[in-house]
Amino acid sequence: MKSIAIVGSGNVGWHMAKALFNANFKICNCYSRNLERAKELAIEVNSRPINKISEIENKCDVILVAIHDDATDEIIKLLDQQFQGKIICHTSGAKPMVNNLQNNESGVFYPLQTFSRKGKVEFSNVPILIEGENKEVQNVLTEIASNISSNVQLINSKQREQIHLAAVFACNFTNHFYQIANDLLASKNMSFDLLLPLISETVNKVKSTSPEVAQTGPAKRKDQKTMQKHLNLLKGNDSLQMLYKLISTEIQNKNNHA
Repeated sequence: MKSIAIVGSGNVGWHMAKALFNANFKICNCYSRNLERAKELAIEVNSRPINKISEIENKCDVILVAIHDDATDEIIKLLDQQFQGKIICHTSGAKPMVNNLQNNESGVFYPLQTFSRKGKVEFSNVPILIEGENKEVQNVLTEIASNISSNVQLINSKQREQIHLAAVFACNFTNHFYQIANDLLASKNMSFDLLLPLISETVNKVKSTSPEVAQTGPAKRKDQKTMQKHLNLLKGNDSLQMLYKLISTEIQNKNNHA
């Protein structure tokens, strides 16, 4: 089994380290700029916590970089200067694979999932999207991924950035709409729990049919009176009125071209 160093103790690094450790991989180091955060994760995966890149053990085979996108390139270049013969890969969906490493090989190990520190993640069905600068790197990363997930695919950088964009619409934007719905209900002393069966049914429908077929609501029906009533209820909140109109128009345009 390959030994792996985890760079980053945020949500992705936290869950990735635990999943790999539970699959019997050796987690040689857990790095974080905040040593206390590194210690918290290291305890979970029987690893050595560090807060200096130079302290990563040379015996590790793969260095998994799970940090903010804006810092990824800089950290990978630093790792490339300090180590030789490693596979250095990041976990970002939005960033291309880092090319032209001088002393190491490059790859991507992207888990297509939303992560929260306290939430439990069942990795067995999480898509893990792999890219490597050559077949050998692809094979190594695919083997590692296959030990924690049954859904492992080779995806290039252009495909991955499109997947990440789609995921933002499907997950991040959707969750923001949940927050809007929560606020609307709370303003009239009602609980968000009222919507949970509706949300569950919506998710279940898109598992068995296309989102286009599953679409319902006043915009799909072109129910102008109901839509105007909703806009009146949003009076005084220009941004939500604009958002309501924009999304309704998008739904209707999609329906017109169906």
